[in-house]
Amino acid sequence: MILKSKVFKNFVSLSFAELTGKLFGFIALAYLARVISPHSFGIIAFSTAFVSYFLLFVELGFDVISVKKIANDRSIISKYVNNVVSVKLINALLLFALLVAVTFLLEKSTLLKVCIIIYGFMLFVQAGTLDFLFQGIEKFKYISLNIIGKSAFYLLLVMLFVKDDLDTYKVLVFMVISAMVFKGWQFYVYMKHYGKFKFEIDKQFVKKLFNESYPLLISVLMATIYGNLDLVMLGFMKTNYEVGIYNASYKIFLIAILPFGIVLKIYLPMLSRLKNTSQFKKDLRAFTVFMILIGLIISIPLFLFSGKIIELVFGAQYLAADLSLKILLANGMIVCMSIVFGNPLTVWGKQKYHAMVLSLGAITNIVLNVLLIPAYSYNGAALATLLSELAVFIGVTIIFVKSIKPLYSKAVTI
Repeated sequence: MILKSKVFKNFVSLSFAELTGKLFGFIALAYLARVISPHSFGIIAFSTAFVSYFLLFVELGFDVISVKKIANDRSIISKYVNNVVSVKLINALLLFALLVAVTFLLEKSTLLKVCIIIYGFMLFVQAGTLDFLFQGIEKFKYISLNIIGKSAFYLLLVMLFVKDDLDTYKVLVFMVISAMVFKGWQFYVYMKHYGKFKFEIDKQFVKKLFNESYPLLISVLMATIYGNLDLVMLGFMKTNYEVGIYNASYKIFLIAILPFGIVLKIYLPMLSRLKNTSQFKKDLRAFTVFMILIGLIISIPLFLFSGKIIELVFGAQYLAADLSLKILLANGMIVCMSIVFGNPLTVWGKQKYHAMVLSLGAITNIVLNVLLIPAYSYNGAALATLLSELAVFIGVTIIFVKSIKPLYSKAVTI
Protein backbone atom coordinates (compact mmCIF):
# COMPACT_ATOMS: atom_id res chain seq x y z
CA MET A 1 0.00 0.00 0.00
CA ILE A 2 1.14 3.54 -0.74
CA LEU A 3 0.98 4.54 2.97
CA LYS A 4 3.68 1.95 3.68
CA SER A 5 5.93 2.89 0.80
CA LYS A 6 9.29 4.50 1.49
CA VAL A 7 8.57 7.15 -1.13
CA PHE A 8 5.37 8.21 0.59
CA LYS A 9 6.97 8.28 4.04
CA ASN A 10 9.92 10.31 2.78
CA PHE A 11 7.57 12.67 0.96
CA VAL A 12 5.46 13.22 4.08
CA SER A 13 8.53 13.74 6.26
CA LEU A 14 10.24 16.17 3.92
CA SER A 15 6.98 17.91 2.99
CA PHE A 16 6.12 18.51 6.63
CA ALA A 17 9.59 19.89 7.28
CA GLU A 18 9.68 22.11 4.20
CA LEU A 19 6.18 23.43 4.79
CA THR A 20 6.79 23.99 8.50
CA GLY A 21 10.09 25.69 7.74
CA LYS A 22 8.48 27.88 5.12
CA LEU A 23 5.62 28.66 7.50
CA PHE A 24 8.11 29.91 10.08
CA GLY A 25 9.91 31.83 7.33
CA PHE A 26 6.61 33.24 6.13
CA ILE A 27 5.71 34.40 9.62
CA ALA A 28 9.12 36.05 9.86
CA LEU A 29 8.53 37.77 6.49
CA ALA A 30 5.09 38.97 7.55
CA TYR A 31 6.54 40.31 10.79
CA LEU A 32 9.43 42.04 9.01
CA ALA A 33 7.06 43.60 6.46
CA ARG A 34 5.28 45.31 9.34
CA VAL A 35 8.30 46.53 11.32
CA ILE A 36 10.66 47.57 8.51
CA SER A 37 9.97 49.56 5.34
CA PRO A 38 9.85 48.22 1.76
CA HIS A 39 13.17 50.06 1.29
CA SER A 40 14.85 47.98 4.02
CA PHE A 41 13.06 44.88 2.76
CA GLY A 42 14.71 45.58 -0.59
CA ILE A 43 18.15 45.85 1.03
CA ILE A 44 17.75 42.38 2.54
CA ALA A 45 16.52 40.95 -0.78
CA PHE A 46 19.37 42.50 -2.79
CA SER A 47 22.00 41.29 -0.31
CA THR A 48 20.83 37.67 -0.37
CA ALA A 49 20.39 37.67 -4.17
CA PHE A 50 23.85 39.17 -4.72
CA VAL A 51 25.58 36.65 -2.45
CA SER A 52 23.65 33.77 -4.04
CA TYR A 53 25.94 33.95 -7.08
CA PHE A 54 28.98 33.40 -4.88
CA LEU A 55 27.22 30.56 -3.05
CA LEU A 56 26.88 28.70 -6.34
CA PHE A 57 30.62 28.29 -6.69
CA VAL A 58 31.00 26.76 -3.25
CA GLU A 59 29.43 23.47 -4.32
CA LEU A 60 30.73 23.27 -7.90
CA GLY A 61 27.86 20.90 -8.68
CA PHE A 62 29.43 18.21 -6.45
CA ASP A 63 26.32 17.64 -4.34
CA VAL A 64 24.04 16.27 -7.08
CA ILE A 65 26.70 13.87 -8.35
CA SER A 66 27.45 12.80 -4.76
CA VAL A 67 23.77 11.96 -4.17
CA LYS A 68 23.81 9.69 -7.22
CA LYS A 69 27.08 7.95 -6.25
CA ILE A 70 26.19 7.44 -2.59
CA ALA A 71 22.71 6.17 -3.47
CA ASN A 72 24.34 3.43 -5.54
CA ASP A 73 27.25 2.57 -3.21
CA ARG A 74 27.21 3.45 0.49
CA SER A 75 30.73 2.17 1.07
CA ILE A 76 32.08 5.41 -0.43
CA ILE A 77 30.37 7.76 2.04
CA SER A 78 33.55 8.80 3.91
CA LYS A 79 35.46 9.34 0.68
CA TYR A 80 32.82 11.68 -0.68
CA VAL A 81 32.15 13.57 2.55
CA ASN A 82 35.85 14.18 3.26
CA ASN A 83 36.75 15.33 -0.23
CA VAL A 84 33.59 17.25 -1.07
CA VAL A 85 33.49 19.21 2.20
CA SER A 86 37.24 19.90 2.12
CA VAL A 87 37.10 21.34 -1.39
CA LYS A 88 34.02 23.40 -0.54
CA LEU A 89 35.70 24.90 2.54
CA ILE A 90 38.63 26.09 0.44
CA ASN A 91 36.23 27.48 -2.14
CA ALA A 92 34.30 29.30 0.58
CA LEU A 93 37.42 31.01 1.90
CA LEU A 94 38.50 32.21 -1.56
CA LEU A 95 34.99 33.30 -2.50
CA PHE A 96 34.52 35.24 0.73
CA ALA A 97 37.70 37.22 0.05
CA LEU A 98 36.46 37.95 -3.48
CA LEU A 99 33.02 38.94 -2.18
CA VAL A 100 34.48 41.45 0.27
CA ALA A 101 36.65 43.00 -2.45
CA VAL A 102 33.77 43.29 -4.92
CA THR A 103 31.42 44.68 -2.28
CA PHE A 104 33.75 47.57 -1.48
CA LEU A 105 33.74 48.52 -5.18
CA LEU A 106 29.95 48.78 -5.36
CA GLU A 107 28.45 52.26 -5.45
CA LYS A 108 25.93 51.39 -2.75
CA SER A 109 25.15 52.56 0.78
CA THR A 110 27.31 51.50 3.70
CA LEU A 111 24.37 49.62 5.20
CA LEU A 112 23.87 47.58 2.04
CA LYS A 113 27.58 46.73 1.87
CA VAL A 114 27.58 45.62 5.52
CA CYS A 115 24.53 43.43 4.89
CA ILE A 116 26.20 41.78 1.89
CA ILE A 117 29.36 40.96 3.85
CA ILE A 118 27.37 39.63 6.81
CA TYR A 119 25.38 37.31 4.60
CA GLY A 120 28.64 36.32 2.91
CA PHE A 121 29.43 34.15 5.94
CA MET A 122 26.76 31.83 4.57
CA LEU A 123 29.51 30.65 2.19
CA PHE A 124 31.13 28.75 5.06
CA VAL A 125 27.79 27.36 6.21
CA GLN A 126 27.10 26.11 2.69
CA ALA A 127 30.52 24.49 2.53
CA GLY A 128 29.70 22.31 5.52
CA THR A 129 26.26 21.15 4.45
CA LEU A 130 25.70 17.39 4.38
CA ASP A 131 22.27 17.31 2.76
CA PHE A 132 23.78 15.41 -0.18
CA LEU A 133 24.78 12.58 2.17
CA PHE A 134 21.41 12.25 3.90
CA GLN A 135 19.60 12.50 0.58
CA GLY A 136 21.80 9.80 -0.93
CA ILE A 137 21.22 7.35 1.94
CA GLU A 138 17.55 8.41 2.12
CA LYS A 139 17.75 9.57 5.75
CA PHE A 140 15.48 12.51 5.14
CA LYS A 141 14.70 12.99 8.83
CA TYR A 142 18.06 14.71 9.31
CA ILE A 143 17.30 17.09 6.46
CA SER A 144 13.80 17.65 7.84
CA LEU A 145 14.94 18.40 11.40
CA ASN A 146 17.57 20.81 10.09
CA ILE A 147 14.96 22.71 8.07
CA ILE A 148 12.49 23.00 10.96
CA GLY A 149 15.09 23.84 13.61
CA LYS A 150 16.85 26.46 11.51
CA SER A 151 13.61 28.20 10.55
CA ALA A 152 12.18 28.17 14.08
CA PHE A 153 15.39 29.58 15.56
CA TYR A 154 15.54 32.31 12.90
CA LEU A 155 11.92 33.29 13.55
CA LEU A 156 12.56 33.49 17.29
CA LEU A 157 15.61 35.71 16.84
CA VAL A 158 13.85 38.03 14.40
CA MET A 159 10.77 38.51 16.57
CA LEU A 160 12.86 39.13 19.69
CA PHE A 161 15.45 41.51 18.29
CA VAL A 162 14.22 43.19 15.06
CA LYS A 163 11.99 46.19 15.80
CA ASP A 164 12.58 48.80 13.06
CA ASP A 165 14.75 49.81 10.08
CA LEU A 166 17.77 50.28 12.35
CA ASP A 167 17.78 46.52 12.90
CA THR A 168 17.92 45.63 9.19
CA TYR A 169 21.44 44.20 9.40
CA LYS A 170 20.39 41.90 12.25
CA VAL A 171 18.09 39.99 9.88
CA LEU A 172 21.13 38.83 7.88
CA VAL A 173 23.06 38.02 11.06
CA PHE A 174 20.22 35.80 12.27
CA MET A 175 19.97 34.03 8.90
CA VAL A 176 23.62 33.04 9.16
CA ILE A 177 23.55 32.08 12.84
CA SER A 178 20.45 29.90 12.57
CA ALA A 179 21.81 28.09 9.51
CA MET A 180 25.22 27.62 11.11
CA VAL A 181 23.83 26.09 14.32
CA PHE A 182 21.76 23.42 12.60
CA LYS A 183 24.27 22.60 9.87
CA GLY A 184 26.68 22.04 12.74
CA TRP A 185 24.17 19.64 14.27
CA GLN A 186 24.01 17.71 10.97
CA PHE A 187 27.78 17.37 11.07
CA TYR A 188 27.57 16.04 14.62
CA VAL A 189 25.05 13.40 13.47
CA TYR A 190 27.39 12.34 10.67
CA MET A 191 30.41 11.96 12.93
CA LYS A 192 28.38 10.07 15.54
CA HIS A 193 26.75 7.56 13.19
CA TYR A 194 28.72 7.41 9.94
CA GLY A 195 32.37 8.27 10.54
CA LYS A 196 34.79 11.01 11.50
CA PHE A 197 35.49 13.89 9.16
CA LYS A 198 39.03 14.24 7.88
CA PHE A 199 40.28 17.14 5.78
CA GLU A 200 41.24 15.32 2.60
CA ILE A 201 41.74 16.27 -1.02
CA ASP A 202 42.43 13.38 -3.37
CA LYS A 203 43.41 15.25 -6.52
CA GLN A 204 42.49 12.48 -8.93
CA PHE A 205 39.18 11.87 -7.18
CA VAL A 206 38.29 15.57 -7.14
CA LYS A 207 39.32 15.98 -10.77
CA LYS A 208 37.08 13.10 -11.82
CA LEU A 209 34.22 14.46 -9.73
CA PHE A 210 34.63 17.92 -11.23
CA ASN A 211 34.61 16.53 -14.78
CA GLU A 212 31.22 14.97 -14.03
CA SER A 213 29.80 17.91 -12.12
CA TYR A 214 30.92 21.06 -13.93
CA PRO A 215 27.98 20.94 -16.36
CA LEU A 216 25.73 20.94 -13.29
CA LEU A 217 27.55 24.01 -11.98
CA ILE A 218 26.83 25.74 -15.27
CA SER A 219 23.21 24.59 -15.10
CA VAL A 220 22.70 25.89 -11.57
CA LEU A 221 24.48 29.14 -12.42
CA MET A 222 22.27 29.68 -15.43
CA ALA A 223 19.15 28.77 -13.44
CA THR A 224 20.13 31.24 -10.73
CA ILE A 225 20.71 33.93 -13.33
CA TYR A 226 17.19 33.67 -14.66
CA GLY A 227 15.87 33.13 -11.13
CA ASN A 228 17.68 35.86 -9.15
CA LEU A 229 19.08 38.23 -11.75
CA ASP A 230 15.84 40.18 -11.84
CA LEU A 231 16.29 41.15 -8.17
CA VAL A 232 19.92 42.12 -8.71
CA MET A 233 19.17 44.11 -11.87
CA LEU A 234 16.26 45.85 -10.16
CA GLY A 235 18.70 46.81 -7.42
CA PHE A 236 21.05 48.42 -9.92
CA MET A 237 18.42 49.91 -12.28
CA LYS A 238 15.66 50.88 -9.85
CA THR A 239 15.26 51.70 -6.14
CA ASN A 240 15.43 49.50 -3.04
CA TYR A 241 11.69 50.16 -2.65
CA GLU A 242 10.96 48.48 -5.99
CA VAL A 243 13.24 45.59 -5.06
CA GLY A 244 11.24 45.23 -1.85
CA ILE A 245 7.91 45.17 -3.71
CA TYR A 246 9.14 42.56 -6.18
CA ASN A 247 10.70 40.51 -3.41
CA ALA A 248 7.28 40.23 -1.75
CA SER A 249 5.75 38.64 -4.85
CA TYR A 250 8.82 36.48 -5.45
CA LYS A 251 8.79 35.09 -1.90
CA ILE A 252 5.19 33.93 -2.34
CA PHE A 253 6.11 32.40 -5.71
CA LEU A 254 9.02 30.50 -4.14
CA ILE A 255 6.73 29.05 -1.51
CA ALA A 256 4.23 28.07 -4.22
CA ILE A 257 6.85 26.03 -6.08
CA LEU A 258 8.35 24.56 -2.90
CA PRO A 259 6.52 21.20 -3.24
CA PHE A 260 8.15 20.67 -6.66
CA GLY A 261 11.56 20.54 -5.00
CA ILE A 262 10.31 18.17 -2.31
CA VAL A 263 8.97 15.68 -4.86
CA LEU A 264 12.20 15.96 -6.87
CA LYS A 265 14.36 15.19 -3.81
CA ILE A 266 12.32 12.07 -3.11
CA TYR A 267 12.30 10.71 -6.65
CA LEU A 268 15.77 11.73 -7.90
CA PRO A 269 17.65 8.77 -6.32
CA MET A 270 15.13 6.34 -7.90
CA LEU A 271 15.39 8.03 -11.29
CA SER A 272 19.20 8.06 -11.22
CA ARG A 273 19.41 4.93 -13.38
CA LEU A 274 17.98 5.33 -16.87
CA LYS A 275 17.04 1.70 -17.53
CA ASN A 276 14.45 -0.08 -19.63
CA THR A 277 12.62 -1.65 -16.68
CA SER A 278 8.98 -1.63 -15.72
CA GLN A 279 9.86 -0.21 -12.28
CA PHE A 280 11.77 2.72 -13.77
CA LYS A 281 8.84 3.55 -16.04
CA LYS A 282 6.43 3.37 -13.10
CA ASP A 283 8.63 5.71 -11.08
CA LEU A 284 8.95 8.15 -13.98
CA ARG A 285 5.19 8.10 -14.59
CA ALA A 286 4.41 8.59 -10.89
CA PHE A 287 6.90 11.47 -10.68
CA THR A 288 5.32 13.21 -13.67
CA VAL A 289 1.71 12.79 -12.52
CA PHE A 290 2.54 13.82 -8.96
CA MET A 291 4.25 17.00 -10.14
CA ILE A 292 1.44 18.05 -12.48
CA LEU A 293 -1.27 17.49 -9.87
CA ILE A 294 0.60 19.49 -7.25
CA GLY A 295 1.28 22.27 -9.76
CA LEU A 296 -2.40 22.63 -10.64
CA ILE A 297 -3.63 22.42 -7.06
CA ILE A 298 -1.26 25.15 -5.92
CA SER A 299 -1.06 27.57 -8.85
CA ILE A 300 -4.76 28.08 -9.64
CA PRO A 301 -6.05 29.16 -6.18
CA LEU A 302 -3.03 31.39 -5.54
CA PHE A 303 -3.47 33.07 -8.93
CA LEU A 304 -7.15 33.80 -8.26
CA PHE A 305 -6.57 35.27 -4.80
CA SER A 306 -3.11 36.81 -5.24
CA GLY A 307 -4.07 40.31 -4.11
CA LYS A 308 -5.71 39.11 -0.91
CA ILE A 309 -2.73 36.88 -0.15
CA ILE A 310 -0.27 39.77 -0.52
CA GLU A 311 -2.34 42.01 1.73
CA LEU A 312 -2.74 39.27 4.33
CA VAL A 313 0.95 38.39 4.46
CA PHE A 314 2.75 41.67 3.83
CA GLY A 315 0.13 44.37 4.34
CA ALA A 316 -1.56 46.92 2.06
CA GLN A 317 1.72 48.77 1.35
CA TYR A 318 2.80 45.77 -0.79
CA LEU A 319 -0.35 45.52 -2.96
CA ALA A 320 1.62 46.91 -5.89
CA ALA A 321 3.12 43.40 -6.14
CA ASP A 322 -0.20 41.85 -7.24
CA LEU A 323 0.43 41.84 -11.01
CA SER A 324 4.01 40.61 -10.72
CA LEU A 325 2.79 37.79 -8.47
CA LYS A 326 0.13 36.77 -11.01
CA ILE A 327 2.79 36.63 -13.73
CA LEU A 328 5.09 34.53 -11.54
CA LEU A 329 2.28 32.15 -10.58
CA ALA A 330 1.45 31.65 -14.26
CA ASN A 331 5.11 30.75 -14.56
CA GLY A 332 4.63 28.14 -11.81
CA MET A 333 3.26 25.45 -14.11
CA ILE A 334 6.06 26.06 -16.60
CA VAL A 335 8.57 25.61 -13.78
CA CYS A 336 6.79 22.39 -12.79
CA MET A 337 7.14 20.89 -16.25
CA SER A 338 10.70 22.15 -16.65
CA ILE A 339 11.61 20.20 -13.51
CA VAL A 340 9.81 17.07 -14.74
CA PHE A 341 11.60 17.09 -18.09
CA GLY A 342 14.82 18.80 -17.05
CA ASN A 343 16.14 17.64 -13.69
CA PRO A 344 16.24 13.89 -14.46
CA LEU A 345 18.67 14.76 -17.25
CA THR A 346 21.24 15.75 -14.61
CA VAL A 347 21.49 12.15 -13.36
CA TRP A 348 21.20 10.48 -16.77
CA GLY A 349 24.55 11.72 -18.05
CA LYS A 350 22.90 14.57 -19.96
CA GLN A 351 24.31 17.35 -17.78
CA LYS A 352 25.98 19.14 -20.69
CA TYR A 353 22.77 19.34 -22.68
CA HIS A 354 20.89 20.51 -19.61
CA ALA A 355 23.51 23.18 -19.04
CA MET A 356 23.22 24.35 -22.65
CA VAL A 357 19.46 24.78 -22.32
CA LEU A 358 19.76 26.69 -19.05
CA SER A 359 22.42 28.89 -20.62
CA LEU A 360 19.91 29.75 -23.32
CA GLY A 361 17.39 30.58 -20.59
CA ALA A 362 19.90 32.78 -18.78
CA ILE A 363 20.81 34.70 -21.93
CA THR A 364 17.12 35.16 -22.69
CA ASN A 365 16.55 36.42 -19.17
CA ILE A 366 19.39 38.94 -19.31
CA VAL A 367 18.18 40.39 -22.61
CA LEU A 368 14.56 40.56 -21.48
CA ASN A 369 15.45 42.16 -18.15
CA VAL A 370 17.44 44.85 -19.92
CA LEU A 371 14.49 45.51 -22.22
CA LEU A 372 11.62 45.22 -19.75
CA ILE A 373 12.83 46.49 -16.36
CA PRO A 374 13.44 50.14 -17.41
CA ALA A 375 9.88 50.45 -18.71
CA TYR A 376 7.90 48.06 -16.50
CA SER A 377 10.04 47.75 -13.35
CA TYR A 378 9.15 44.69 -11.21
CA ASN A 379 6.33 43.63 -13.56
CA GLY A 380 8.86 43.55 -16.40
CA ALA A 381 11.20 41.45 -14.25
CA ALA A 382 8.41 38.94 -13.61
CA LEU A 383 7.55 38.73 -17.31
CA ALA A 384 11.22 38.22 -18.19
CA THR A 385 11.33 35.31 -15.73
CA LEU A 386 8.25 33.69 -17.28
CA LEU A 387 9.48 33.98 -20.86
CA SER A 388 12.94 32.68 -19.90
CA GLU A 389 11.42 29.65 -18.18
CA LEU A 390 9.32 28.98 -21.26
CA ALA A 391 12.48 28.87 -23.38
CA VAL A 392 14.04 26.42 -20.91
CA PHE A 393 10.93 24.23 -20.87
CA ILE A 394 10.98 23.88 -24.66
CA GLY A 395 14.67 22.98 -24.65
CA VAL A 396 14.60 20.37 -21.88
CA THR A 397 11.46 18.77 -23.31
CA ILE A 398 13.21 18.11 -26.62
CA ILE A 399 16.21 16.50 -24.87
CA PHE A 400 14.00 14.52 -22.48
CA VAL A 401 11.95 13.00 -25.29
CA LYS A 402 15.10 12.00 -27.17
CA SER A 403 16.53 10.43 -23.99
CA ILE A 404 13.59 8.19 -23.11
CA LYS A 405 12.41 7.38 -26.64
CA PRO A 406 14.67 4.28 -26.91
CA LEU A 407 13.13 2.87 -23.72
CA TYR A 408 9.68 2.80 -25.25
CA SER A 409 10.78 1.22 -28.51
CA LYS A 410 12.35 -1.88 -26.91
CA ALA A 411 11.09 -4.76 -24.84
CA VAL A 412 10.85 -4.03 -21.13
CA THR A 413 13.16 -5.73 -18.62
CA ILE A 414 11.42 -6.87 -15.46
